[in-house]
Amino acid sequence: MTVGEIIRHYRLRKELTLEEVANACGVSKVAVLKWENGATQNIKRDKIAKLAMVLNISPITLVTGELETDDDSISTNEFLNQLGVLLQRVRELDQSEKQQIMTFVSMTIEYKQMKKDASTRETPTLKA
Repeated sequence: MTVGEIIRHYRLRKELTLEEVANACGVSKVAVLKWENGATQNIKRDKIAKLAMVLNISPITLVTGELETDDDSISTNEFLNQLGVLLQRVRELDQSEKQQIMTFVSMTIEYKQMKKDASTRETPTLKA
C-alpha cells in the first residue's frame, strides 16, 4: 500500500473525517486529502507524529507504507538479537542512510511519548 492509502485506510477504520484529522494535525482538510491522494510526498516529521497519534499507528507505518499487524510483536530477547545484527550492519551505510535511521527512531520515541501524554491527561470534571 502507498502511504496515502494507509492514511485513508486507518482514517476510515477509525471513522474520522478529513476535517477531524486535519484539526488534530494542525493542517487543512486539503492537506490531508493531498496526503491520501499522494499529491504530497514528504510529510513533515511533526505532522507524521501527530498523524500517527490520531490514527493510533506507529509513525514507521507512515514512513514505510507497510500495514501493522498483530503478529508484529517480538520478544525482548529477539529484539535485542536483531538490534545487535543491525548495529553491525550500520557501518555499511552512508551518512544519509544513518540519518534516516535516526529519524525513524526519533519519530517512534516521539510517538510513544505522545501516546503516553494523551493517556495520562485527566479529563476535567465539573463540580456541582
